[in-house]
Formats: sequence, structure tokens, C-alpha cells
Amino acid sequence: VMVGSRSHLSGEILVALPRGWQIIGYLLFGAALASVLFLSLSSYSRVELASGLIAPAAGVSLVVPTRDGVIANLSVREGQPVTVGTELATILANGVGSVGNSPADRIAAELAKQDASLAEQLNAAQASARAQIAQLGAEQVGLRAEIGQLRLQVGLQKALISSAQNDLDRARGLADRGFVSGRDLRVREEALLVRKQGLAQLEQSLEAKRAASTENEQAMTQSSGQARAQVASLAAARAEVAQRAASAAGARSLVLRAAIS
Repeated sequence: VMVGSRSHLSGEILVALPRGWQIIGYLLFGAALASVLFLSLSSYSRVELASGLIAPAAGVSLVVPTRDGVIANLSVREGQPVTVGTELATILANGVGSVGNSPADRIAAELAKQDASLAEQLNAAQASARAQIAQLGAEQVGLRAEIGQLRLQVGLQKALISSAQNDLDRARGLADRGFVSGRDLRVREEALLVRKQGLAQLEQSLEAKRAASTENEQAMTQSSGQARAQVASLAAARAEVAQRAASAAGARSLVLRAAIS
């Protein structure tokens, strides 16, 4: 007969967990650690609910056009930051009636016609002045050429007169000694007289051409001055029409600008 016995051991008992539970525990710990690090290091937004009114720091500026009209152009978009003086919109004030039939439109059309007419007159005046000056210049070139030819003819005629005078003087000496007849002497005298008359005519023609050249130069100067005056007058008239057109355009439209930033 065997009699059982019991032994008493002192200490702690450790229960071994399954390996799968250990992996899950490590994963949960790592996830918790990562969440803590993310919340401590990263930035995030938070939604807060509040009641009341929002007022801009610079206040609110109410932009109101001074005349009724139609918005022709929007230069900014909603929510766009602007500075003082920024163009916001262009208002086209056409008045009563359809576009093109209003008094402002008719005034603008009439001013455009006046400007076109003045521009045409200005171009015509400039073209006429250029043509006239070119014609006078061509005439001046011809006159100078004629003056040069007349000078040569005058010089040649003087040389012929000097030769004829010498021949007459010799003939007179020979006539005194009876070697030249009186008829031959008269022929030489008449030839000298003809050459002197030819010289006088050439000199008159030369003086006439010189006077014509001087008059032509004065005409060129006068024509150029008149053309400049006419062009200046037409340009001033166009400038006045342009100023009236700008005033008419200003009456037709206005620009709204930002009063605050």
C-alpha cells in the first residue's frame, strides 16, 4: 500500500501568454506611442463656434455710383484684396434709350466725324505742302542750271567782244594807212556792236534768272511757313476735338475705385 505525499514549494507562478497575444500587445503599444508623438509634434485645426458679428479692421466702405448705368467692366473678383485707388468697375451711363441712340452716343459719333474730317484735311494739307515745295525745289534746280549756262555764255560773249575790239583796232590802224577799206571797217564795227548787244541781252537774261531764283527761294520759305501754320492750326483743332471727345466719354462712363484697403 502506497501512501501519497504532498510537497509545498514557495515562490511566484508565471503564466506564459500565447505568442499571438504578445504581437497584438506590441502593435497596440506602438500605435498608442505613434498617436502621442503625432499629437505632440504636428499642427491641426480646431473648429470653434462663436456668436456675434465680424467687422473688418479697416471698416466697410460702401461704393455707390453717382449716376445710373450699366456695369461695362468688372476689374476685380469677389474676395480679392485691393488697395486704395484700385479700379473696381466701369459704369456705362447711356441714359434713356438703346445704346447708340443716346445723346452722349450721338455727341461721340459727331466728334469722331469731326476728328476724321480734320485728320483728312491735315493729311491733304501736308501732302499739298510737300508737293508745292517739291515743285518749287525742282524749279530752283532748273533756275540754277540756267544761271550757270548764262554765266558761261556771258563769259564767252565778253571774250568774243574783246577779240572783235582788238580786230577793229588793228583794222583802224591799217585803214589809216590805206590797207583796209572803209567798208571792211564798218563791217567790223557792226560786228562788234552786235556782240555788245548780245552781251547786254545775256546779262539781262542772267539778272532775270537771278531774280526768279530769289523769288523762288522766297516762295519756298513762304510756302513752308504757311504749311506749318496750317498744319499747326489743324493739329490744334484736332486736339480740341479730342479733348471734347474725352469729356464726352467721361460723361458717358465713370470708374469706381476702392476707397480703403
